[in-house]
Amino acid sequence: MTLYCELAGEPVINASITIPKRGIITGDVEINVSSVPPITGMVALVIAGLTLMVTVVRGDLFQGQYRARLVGGHGGWRRTVAARSYGPSPAGLKLGPIVTDAAREVGETVRVTDNSTVGEFFVRARDLASRVLDRVYPNWWVDETGVTRIGARPSSNVATPFDLENFTPNLG
Repeated sequence: MTLYCELAGEPVINASITIPKRGIITGDVEINVSSVPPITGMVALVIAGLTLMVTVVRGDLFQGQYRARLVGGHGGWRRTVAARSYGPSPAGLKLGPIVTDAAREVGETVRVTDNSTVGEFFVRARDLASRVLDRVYPNWWVDETGVTRIGARPSSNVATPFDLENFTPNLG
């Protein structure tokens, strides 16, 4: 079986992509660069029939190849957010505003499907934005369109034919 992979329309010669059950899609790619300009910002990574919207967080030329580190979404969950407090709310604070504020501050898009209550008070420490999500809802994930989802990740069967080369059940 032959797989085809491209980043921003350029053929990829080597790629290692991780699509975790929770958290951010990450990957490393290599492209031959006879005439390819450096690729920056949010771009499409196409692997066979799957398109992932990823952001190049770092990349450079080395020995005739452009090598890049990719993350799902806009790359904002790696940024630091300022401390902030929420509450009091005797009826309970909802998860949505806390997550939406953090996403807006780091340039990410978020969709909250589980807007549960997190208590009467919440104090957000100055920290990585991804850690804010981990504290209030640890099962968040970035989907293939680059949108962060807060809620249960749906499960489905893989529709594209593939050869299983490695399986790590402890990672989910």
